[in-house]
Amino acid sequence: MARSEVVFTDGGLEKALRNALKKSRKHATRAATECAIDLAAKSSQLAPIDMGDLRNNCKAVVNGVVVYANQQETGLSPQPFREPEVEVSYDLIYARRQHEELSYRHPKGGQAKYLEEPFLANATQYAERIRKAVIDALD
Repeated sequence: MARSEVVFTDGGLEKALRNALKKSRKHATRAATECAIDLAAKSSQLAPIDMGDLRNNCKAVVNGVVVYANQQETGLSPQPFREPEVEVSYDLIYARRQHEELSYRHPKGGQAKYLEEPFLANATQYAERIRKAVIDALD
């Protein structure tokens, strides 16, 4: 198959493209951070309660920067990467079992699937938020 190549010789256009990419990465990272914080907040409110350890254990990390911990935003801003790397997680030894075990009862509140459920309920909105942020950055 033949390969096509386009070469830009206009320095202004090249600079504009670089700036647009930089701006879109910044906006995508900001939107991904907002989505991670939203998911972490929703998830931590659904986590089962015993002594509150599990709810306080939820953490959101974007591009290696903790943006949500102990049920609150940290105020830190991650640097933009080519593609934002987002993780919302719990690391207590019993977190996975509490998440997956549908037969457990939670008399003090909370539920199983406390991370999966809010993610699935909001995944389309999160994707749209990030998509819109990138498009807005290019306007």
